[in-house]
Amino acid sequence: MSSAWGFWILFSVQVLSVHSEVFVDKGGYIMYYLRVPENNLTQAVPLLLGAGDQLKFSFRHCNKDGGLLLYQRGSGNTYFAIGVYNNGIYIEMNLNDTLVEMSGGTGPSGVFADVPDSRYTEVTIVGLRQPEHANVTVDGRTVMLSTSTPGIQGPSFTTDMLGSLVIGGVNSHVMMKTEKLNKDLIPCISFIDVGLEGRTLDFNSADVKHWVSPMCPANSCFSGTSATFTSVDSYVHLDVDVSPKNQTFIGFKFRTRMKAGLLFFFGGPGGWLALYLRNGALVLRLNTEGRGRDAMKTTSESTFNDGEWQEVRVVRQGDKAVLFDGNGHAAALVTYGSGEMLKPLHVTALYVGGANTTVIPGVTSALLGCMEEFIFASFDAVTESQPRGLSLSNNNIDSRHVVFEGCTESESCDPRCPSPAQTCSLGVCDCAPGHSEVTRDPLVCSDIDDCAEEPCVHGVCTDQPNDYICECTPEYKGRNCSVESSCYKFPCSNGATCVEDQTSPPGIESRTCHCFQGYEGVNCSKDIDECSENVCVANITRACVNYPGGFSCLCVEGWTGQDCSEEITPCHEHPCGLGICNVTTGGYNCTCPDGTIGQECARILALYRQSHLPIVIGVAVVITIVLCALLYILLKKGKCKGMEICLKSKIFGDRGYRYRLFKAETLQRGARGQYQFFL
Repeated sequence: MSSAWGFWILFSVQVLSVHSEVFVDKGGYIMYYLRVPENNLTQAVPLLLGAGDQLKFSFRHCNKDGGLLLYQRGSGNTYFAIGVYNNGIYIEMNLNDTLVEMSGGTGPSGVFADVPDSRYTEVTIVGLRQPEHANVTVDGRTVMLSTSTPGIQGPSFTTDMLGSLVIGGVNSHVMMKTEKLNKDLIPCISFIDVGLEGRTLDFNSADVKHWVSPMCPANSCFSGTSATFTSVDSYVHLDVDVSPKNQTFIGFKFRTRMKAGLLFFFGGPGGWLALYLRNGALVLRLNTEGRGRDAMKTTSESTFNDGEWQEVRVVRQGDKAVLFDGNGHAAALVTYGSGEMLKPLHVTALYVGGANTTVIPGVTSALLGCMEEFIFASFDAVTESQPRGLSLSNNNIDSRHVVFEGCTESESCDPRCPSPAQTCSLGVCDCAPGHSEVTRDPLVCSDIDDCAEEPCVHGVCTDQPNDYICECTPEYKGRNCSVESSCYKFPCSNGATCVEDQTSPPGIESRTCHCFQGYEGVNCSKDIDECSENVCVANITRACVNYPGGFSCLCVEGWTGQDCSEEITPCHEHPCGLGICNVTTGGYNCTCPDGTIGQECARILALYRQSHLPIVIGVAVVITIVLCALLYILLKKGKCKGMEICLKSKIFGDRGYRYRLFKAETLQRGARGQYQFFL
């Protein structure tokens, strides 16, 4: 069998007709090398042979900012790339040193704008040989493609694109002229079919699969809740594997306006890997032995504290560590000692956003700002571990001064902003809206007089914090009193309430009249003839009289009320007060509630009893005085002998009661048991 046939069999293993789903995590990728039999480039079979006729794929992705799905490298600077950008399909090619950009279905309402993480999208691209006439279908719907270079000939995947193929992520082999696709898409890929025959790329036969899962997990799109670090001594101590390993991967997003602050410290007495802010730049620091001078590198860019979300990831292998920015560029590289690639890192903890003590000399402040989408992996070269997303709130051992309910910019200043005229924003105090900055250090803010420009055309202006209020003259309305008042120009009649539509132009239809009872109409000027509506009860009404704003019913004898519906009875005028009036044959009686008495239930029982008490006492006093006087007279005349006095029936009638009076000493002896006394 010839070498060409052998290579074709090898190519057929890479390109099959069987779909096999894969998940490419952040920082991961799938890579195929171009196989050249006997170093004869003319016998090489391109990996995307036939893509100029048709390229079809199905995927879903986690990174809503878009990213790279497929990159085919060619000879020299030639390449072909496709991915998601600005919610749509984006194709970028470098053909003969000419940048060609193609896009379709982009914008705020693009084809991927509202697609959930769990839904696959099937894309078919036809006619790439002539980009000007190429077309795309997304889930069966045609999407127009625009090109930056009309008339240019498309790529030849047979002769131009003879190089490695990268799928699902960005690595060092990916080099593009723009930054639009220079991000990890984090996709789940169902299939990639090439050519009109629909040959399917076999992901299992790829030469390199870095952080790739054979199946797409249900929770593949990890985001995690944002955390806000609110104090200079904030931190989160994460629960991770701290056993000695050769390689480390740490990635996350952060926002701050502070110039300095610790982002993470993965270390202990035996070594450390750290990243922190200094003067707006990032500083990467590595020491794998816990002694000697650290390997340290500061990024050339110093705008990582611009208040926008910044995405970074740090990859360590032995004595070397690389910091990548959000575009996948290596922003800093450090090498400790001899640069040994299999050196394990002996650590005891991973602190994020700060630490519970000073771990790096000179770095004393935590990150005053926000952090999210934290991912971590620690592994050996022979047992590679895929990064996993960590929830800062649920996967921590302990934390201090951290709010886990999202990014709360106003809670991230330490010390707090001292004046109501100031507001906190990601660690920095600014002048609040409606205030101007007098000095920056110290920050002094003054209120802006919003009435200074006289915004109220026909009214009086009152300044408010970051606002103003116009009190308009009766003739005008609106925020600036610049619109004629419809209520003034078209007033309501008969005392009706006029409600103005503040936004409509003046006119009778721009106000509403709320009429008093008895009136109706647009202006409340029409009197309602209630008598025509038979408001009085028939047969017991002599006549109905209508007058402006009301009516009156003239009732027959024995009836009353506005409509003559109330019968006149002894109970008509409610004579029982709080009680219930009962009509009787001769009149009425009252059923009084508890606590009241009297014919009209108007007297409170307790007060009634109290009002008779003085009379009772008075009568008792009079009787006592009379008795005492009579006894005195009898004693004076000697009618009774000794200690006994007889009271005859002149006083008590014929009953002949007998009473005895005793001296005090006699009573005392009786109390000692010497006598018995009876009345």
